[in-house]
Amino acid sequence: MARRFTARKQAGPRKSTASRAAAPARTLALAMLKEVRNPRGRGMDAVLEHARRSGQIGAQDVALAREIAYGVCRRRRWLEEILARYVHRPLPSGAVRVHEALLCGIFQAIYLHRIPPHSIVDETVRLTGQVRTEAGYRRLANAVMRRIVETPRAELLPGPDVSWPVRESMPDWLASEAGQVLPTNELHQFFAALNEQAPLSLRITRPAAESPEVPIEERLRGEVVDLTHALPEIAPGRFLPECLHVRARGLSPEYLPLFQRGFVTAEDEGAQFAGWLAGPRPGMSVLDLCASPGGKTAHLLDLMDRRPARFVATDVGEEKLDRLRETLDRLALRPLVETREVSTLPEHYEPATFDLVLVDAPCTGLGTLRRHPEIRWRRSPRQVRELAQTQAELLRQAATWVRPGGTILYSVCTFTVLETDRVIDEFLHENTPAFTPAEAPEALPFDTAPFSAGPGKWRTFTHRHACDTFYVAKLQRAQT
Repeated sequence: MARRFTARKQAGPRKSTASRAAAPARTLALAMLKEVRNPRGRGMDAVLEHARRSGQIGAQDVALAREIAYGVCRRRRWLEEILARYVHRPLPSGAVRVHEALLCGIFQAIYLHRIPPHSIVDETVRLTGQVRTEAGYRRLANAVMRRIVETPRAELLPGPDVSWPVRESMPDWLASEAGQVLPTNELHQFFAALNEQAPLSLRITRPAAESPEVPIEERLRGEVVDLTHALPEIAPGRFLPECLHVRARGLSPEYLPLFQRGFVTAEDEGAQFAGWLAGPRPGMSVLDLCASPGGKTAHLLDLMDRRPARFVATDVGEEKLDRLRETLDRLALRPLVETREVSTLPEHYEPATFDLVLVDAPCTGLGTLRRHPEIRWRRSPRQVRELAQTQAELLRQAATWVRPGGTILYSVCTFTVLETDRVIDEFLHENTPAFTPAEAPEALPFDTAPFSAGPGKWRTFTHRHACDTFYVAKLQRAQT
């Protein structure tokens, strides 16, 4: 006979509401969380956008689904502890969807005050009832959720005795990695900042900056719509003049006319530092080795006044190149760029011919947890090591393409030592004196001192600089 999993302090019977389907927002949130557990699954945003574009769900439900799924990812360790208070023993591996449905309900009960308790209970039971498994799970969900919504919220929030990795729901190995690059007294603040919801960060493009029309910030106020009908918040970047931060619930950049017309593009302020530090100038020849989806390619071209001598953008596979070309088309940059599969470079270009080689390397992406909270559950120390090997190989490739006197710019949106300082230090150890750390360009719109991480190295940290966490290194090849 199959075992039944009962709740602690189980409440009396109540008529099941599982006969009706769960609301679309909760169903979508569950589908998003399912992808997190799949090592080869799509990202949560991909699931969300597919539902939105296919017309399966309305805009307000999209916003709620995102809020629930992202919230569960940001608070999973604490939500698991709450669930353990009310269930005698963990659910079996075959009941993963039931487990995730309960976490969705618990998150709503603790953190989404605007949703009535009875709705949380009913929707969680309905969501559990959609899973073809033991019938007793519906009764379990009903009992657990009724007890939780009857408990004062203060008793469900983490107290002062709860360790900060549990409070901020960070894997212990990730906390250890951060401890190698930050003082111990900053770690909690750092991860708390990574758990905050990031604004939509936009970069004003060259055509918009030169336009005599109404300023972009004012035009955005007429386009941005908050799904809760609140007044959207639009603020300038903290460091860079062409950056804008927009806060509005349920906002996606592709639905903004200014985005579609190429006057703004989505790019975090931390990512924009890389373009400035590269120091591109009109008339330079540039190679972007990892160009998709095209954000840094576009920024470099704008900083060059869209006047390169040659600009080659490459990546691996046609799917990535298609995404790159879509960005270039939207920003009216396609005629300025040669797009090629990276493996074909030797067929078309001589080595040591580019003034600047950009290596925006594939990485763990741990510096973008504000925007992609699920990454913490999809990465592992083994992946850090594997990606560091890929990054080292890309730097070696870049060294073959940069001309004497030229520069390599290396950037990653993460903070692990293996993917940042270790990659650069080992490259320099193997290639000195042919390559040395390069200085920042002159006349930058920001002071580089707050970001300095050593000669030719810069870091942004979310808790210090209110942007994603990035690492940038600049290397110069000797003249001979």
